Amino acid sequence: MWKKEQAGILLGEERSVDEDLKIVKLAENLGYDSVWFGEHVGIRDALVLMGMASMLTERLKVGSCAINAYTRNVGTVAAALNTISFVAPGRVMLGVASGEEILSNYGIKKASPVNEMREFITSLRLLLSGELVNFNGKFINLKNARIERKLEVPVYLAATGKKMLSLGAEIADGVILNFLTDLSYLEEAHRIIGDKRSFQLIAVSLNRDGSTSDAKRFMAKFFYMAPSLFRSSVSPETIERIRSLIKGWPPSSEELEIAEKVVPDEVLSRLMAVGSTNEVEEYISKVALKWGSYPIFYIVSKDYEYAMKKLKNAITI
Repeated sequence: MWKKEQAGILLGEERSVDEDLKIVKLAENLGYDSVWFGEHVGIRDALVLMGMASMLTERLKVGSCAINAYTRNVGTVAAALNTISFVAPGRVMLGVASGEEILSNYGIKKASPVNEMREFITSLRLLLSGELVNFNGKFINLKNARIERKLEVPVYLAATGKKMLSLGAEIADGVILNFLTDLSYLEEAHRIIGDKRSFQLIAVSLNRDGSTSDAKRFMAKFFYMAPSLFRSSVSPETIERIRSLIKGWPPSSEELEIAEKVVPDEVLSRLMAVGSTNEVEEYISKVALKWGSYPIFYIVSKDYEYAMKKLKNAITI
């Protein structure tokens, strides 16, 4: 059962790996409950970072948010979880997703994302049981497969879209709801998943001076990487204009500096926790606390220590 004072920190590629590991230790010292690692093809690997974080902490849960199901075999994922669990027994979690649209840049094709995710999660959970597994799917096949031991590792589906949300509610241990989505989407998402355990990603820009440049750069990057995420909440013209300013992945700092100027303030405040401490607290309450979702903060602020302290106060008051 989620407790109000619990929250997690999600780390991506906004900072160096060294800086991320400093944040991991700070999260434990400040009393956060978990730390999660995102990954994007060509930039970061969440399972590697989970292993590194597990060795630096004693209490924090470590999770992925999320690995994509297209670049790994379920056997190698189970082996990674087994390895990390030796260092952090009882502290390992796995978030899985179907991955962003830029996977196609690397020759990866999605034939049937919902069905592929169903087979990936189902076969992985069978492997985690420690039993001998035979699984004959359209996309995944296991014959007399077994891992070293039974693992108590929850598997969560990071889902966007009605079909994927329904799948998560059906077969996963919980559903991770995406950031940068508006309230009408979240209402529909919670209607679909019902009382399934939910985690809410929240992109946060909380600066002493109230600046929003970091938030706009972050959003511009996602306009390029995952435009379908915004199609119901942002005008196509805005999305395409910003995407035209970014020539490839990963975007350069120069491209993001130009693109941030096109991100509307209204879109920013509607899809992110941004602004004053009170505005950020209000946003967290609307998108997570209202639904009993476990909040996971993705901090894009440069002064992450300031933001982390303010956010911890926001969920414990």
